[in-house]
Amino acid sequence: MRRGEREAKIGCHNRIIRAAWELYLKREVDDYRRNLSNAAMTSWERTGMEPFNPRCEGWTQGIETFGSKDKITNENKENKMHYEIKVRTDASESDLTEDQRKLLI
Repeated sequence: MRRGEREAKIGCHNRIIRAAWELYLKREVDDYRRNLSNAAMTSWERTGMEPFNPRCEGWTQGIETFGSKDKITNENKENKMHYEIKVRTDASESDLTEDQRKLLI
């Protein structure tokens, strides 16, 4: 409902979705023109999916912020344990078994 008046019509929903989609496409084109790259072209690399990279930018940033966010949100609660995920310094793709490699491909 909009401001308690009546239920939104499908046309209203479609206009909102279309405006958001057009804004997204414009930003992607602008990024490509400025950098010769955009999210659609770099997302696989940033997420470590292709080529496989467990220390990629996206995972590294996510892991680095996970522990600190947990600490901030729970700092006032007593007797709570806090965990932080860290990549082993000696971790390597060669540590994976053949079955684990197949699972990741």
